[in-house]
Amino acid sequence: MVLFKLVFVFIMGSIGGWLLELFFRRYISLKKWINPGFLVGPYLPLYGSGLTIMYLLTTKLSQSNFFVNDTLGNLVTITILTLVMTLIEYLTGLIFIKGMRIRLWDYSNQWKNIQGIICPLFTFFWFVLCSIYFLMLHEILYQLVNSIRFEGFVIFFIGFFIGVFTIDNFYTFNMASRIRRLAYELKDLVVYENLKKSINNELNQLKKKSRFFFFFSTPLELSEHIRRYFSQKLIEAKHIKEKLEEKIKNK
Repeated sequence: MVLFKLVFVFIMGSIGGWLLELFFRRYISLKKWINPGFLVGPYLPLYGSGLTIMYLLTTKLSQSNFFVNDTLGNLVTITILTLVMTLIEYLTGLIFIKGMRIRLWDYSNQWKNIQGIICPLFTFFWFVLCSIYFLMLHEILYQLVNSIRFEGFVIFFIGFFIGVFTIDNFYTFNMASRIRRLAYELKDLVVYENLKKSINNELNQLKKKSRFFFFFSTPLELSEHIRRYFSQKLIEAKHIKEKLEEKIKNK
């Protein structure tokens, strides 16, 4: 029963996080509708894992009356949750960079970033989200999870999600291994969102629409898209170098 509860929380966090990132990209960062996930489906496991850990941690702290009944205690608890989420973000980013040669997000231009994976600005965003969760959502989620009868349709829904999620992982990581091989061959990292932008631009030139889901199903082979992506990176790097040299020369 406890396992079903935690899987349910993971599902809610994964889908909720995907929706949050979807609207963030549409209205704040990219100004367009784009699937924010590494996987095909509408879920982000990073948020699912994060919500599950926050749920367990907050429940445990609440039951033990650890720093939960006063302003200072709440601040300490929220800070702990923020550090945990930042750590999850860092480990996830590092695993993909070291293991897959893929940079899922890039904070290299942000102030005081660490390896382009985490930075103070997005840690602050985690602080805001953790505050909202701890002060407003945890009790609602706790009551909801403990009021659900895990039988019948609920079990079917959880099983269906796990099945689709597992197939999605096999499909996506097979694609990621192809990206990894070319990235190693060309001795570079792939910034995942930049690769998506590059493919989208190519499809626009071909007067083809990109797919919201199954984004990499295009008229061109994935390997060709990646090679063009790296070629464009070299052109942009050369252009930046020339501009810097010209700027230095004119001083």
